[in-house]
Amino acid sequence: AAAAAGGVGGAVAGNNPPVDAQLPPGALQFDRVIKAQRQWGEIGAAVAGHPTEVTEEEWGNVRLFLRKVYSIGDDMAYLAGKKFTKEKKNEYKAFVKDFKKKIQGLDKPAEAKDVAAFLAGHKETADMISRFLADLRAGSEIPDEL
Repeated sequence: AAAAAGGVGGAVAGNNPPVDAQLPPGALQFDRVIKAQRQWGEIGAAVAGHPTEVTEEEWGNVRLFLRKVYSIGDDMAYLAGKKFTKEKKNEYKAFVKDFKKKIQGLDKPAEAKDVAAFLAGHKETADMISRFLADLRAGSEIPDEL
């Protein structure tokens, strides 16, 4: 079963680790985006790896996790506001709005347990997070390994 193999429940479990209150603004938002990206990838891999074995409870966990992924849109907006030029900031305002809309739209396939539609939307939003982080890292001192 998916749960026995780690499944979606394993990918979502522990998705709220204690936040290091010592992280300064900027680092805190970056940390949340990185953690959400990793967990979002794990969820996609779990659903793709066991598409017929995702339980009702696991789909419920996915739907709850969508809220966390949605909230990193605010973190991306904050980081974009600190890092990018005015023109790029405006581009990322639209980008974040689109990202949030796409994440919100994934609730319907998750509710319907539509694996194909969920995975298509998951890939698109995972790619958006990766694009954002690549743009953020461009010309910065952030190591690529992060």
